[in-house]
Order: sequence, then structure tokens, then C-alpha cells
Amino acid sequence: MEPDAWTVAADAGAVAATADTDAAKALGIWPLDEHNTTLLNAVHPKNWPDPIPRDEYDLIVIGSGAGGLVSAKQSARRGAHVAMISEHLAGGDCLNVGCVRRPGLNMGCSSL
Repeated sequence: MEPDAWTVAADAGAVAATADTDAAKALGIWPLDEHNTTLLNAVHPKNWPDPIPRDEYDLIVIGSGAGGLVSAKQSARRGAHVAMISEHLAGGDCLNVGCVRRPGLNMGCSSL
């Protein structure tokens, strides 16, 4: 199994680890533990190759939140050429930090 890009760079030395720590903090992901490393590798891969831009797209999605991801994925599955523009992590806040309320969390909070 290939090691995670964020883990490899963090293990490479103090300079790389400091750069990764700063990048993770800038993305709002801290501490850079095994769980956050897994998250970063899924939603902000360091080794992501930028695709060659096309001259024309069928759909341009602005924002990679839940709605943007579903729109882009479903359109691409049907053969559309899709571009996605995102300022932050793929998945948006709801998928990455859990803004969707959970019944268990609500029950726990209401008992306080």
C-alpha cells in the first residue's frame, strides 16, 4: 500500500513537517494527526495533478460542497465535461466538519 502524501512529507524532516503543519492550519485542519491526515488526503491531495483545461465545458460548478459534488458527479457520469472551482476543501464545511445535525448529538446536548 502506498503511504499517504501528507504523512510522507511530515515524516521527511522538520522543514517538510513545518510546511505541512502550516498548510494544514491554513486549511483549518489541526492537529495533523492520523485522522486529519486521512481527511486531507481525501479532500486536498498534495499530489493532485491539475488536468489539462478544455476549451469548452457542459457544466461549471462553483463550490465543492455537497450540492456541487453531486451535480458534478452526476453530470460527469452522464458524459458531460465538468469543471469544478473551489476555494477550500472538497466536500465543503458540512461534509468535512459536520454542520449537519445528528440526532444523537442533539439528544446528548438536550440532556445538559
